[in-house]
Amino acid sequence: MIEINQAFIAEQLRVPGPNDNKYSRGSVLLATGSPTYPGAAVLGVHGALGAGAGLVRYAGPERCENLVLQSFPEVVVGAGRADVAVIGSGWDSSMVLQAEAVAGQWAEGPRPLVVDAGALLGIRQWVGQNPLVVATPHTGEGAAMFKQLGEERSREELDRNVVAGARDLAKLAGCLVVLKGATTCVAVPGGPTYTYSAPCGWGATAGSGDVLAGVIAALLAALSQQVEREGTHLTPTLMSGAAAAAVGLHGLAAAQAAGFSERLPTGRGGMPITASQIANSVPTTFGSVLQKGC
Repeated sequence: MIEINQAFIAEQLRVPGPNDNKYSRGSVLLATGSPTYPGAAVLGVHGALGAGAGLVRYAGPERCENLVLQSFPEVVVGAGRADVAVIGSGWDSSMVLQAEAVAGQWAEGPRPLVVDAGALLGIRQWVGQNPLVVATPHTGEGAAMFKQLGEERSREELDRNVVAGARDLAKLAGCLVVLKGATTCVAVPGGPTYTYSAPCGWGATAGSGDVLAGVIAALLAALSQQVEREGTHLTPTLMSGAAAAAVGLHGLAAAQAAGFSERLPTGRGGMPITASQIANSVPTTFGSVLQKGC
């Protein structure tokens, strides 16, 4: 089991060189949000941009498109060339057909597909199409996934032993799993397991997971481009390191937004924050981690 710390995160982050362009830095497509939960689209896009994606696309309802473009005019609206896709964040039932189209397109590659929130109960379908799926449930969603996959685990059980829960869920679902909680565990069938204990509890706020999905996608997109340049192939085990670094980067960004300059015990000090503030903190945290990792 590997503990996620700043040195580990720094090793996983990729810095563009003089010959890079927006595509070689990694591109992300988010098919997220819905008329019911439009803010999820904005938060996921914010996370992806803040974590270094060279290009972010958004495909979703018109209301979400308008909100995304009001906040981030650099986003390209509509499906197109991208390395990683995100589905599920902020879904209602109106998004199912659109997500199925995106997931099917990503399976043809295959390319990494980050499955969050409202798409998690369709995990069998997504994994059946694509070996590069990343599922990102919190422990409540994890319990629901276990039930749909034929086993019973309560949220309380998963909270008590997130490592065992993540390993078992990864094996049962057949994909890379990021099981989120006060301690977050990244597990892949037959591969390494990573754990991250949140520096503070202020990151447990509505929309935080939407930001994390975007951060994970951005780091996976950068990894995808690196692997392509090296002439090798992505695997769930290789992807797990980038996903783990994204978890750590997001956790440190939440701590920084809450007023912690260093890693301090959970429950002491700090101040309330929002998911938007976490996303705002991601770029400066990225830079800080790189400086400390040098």
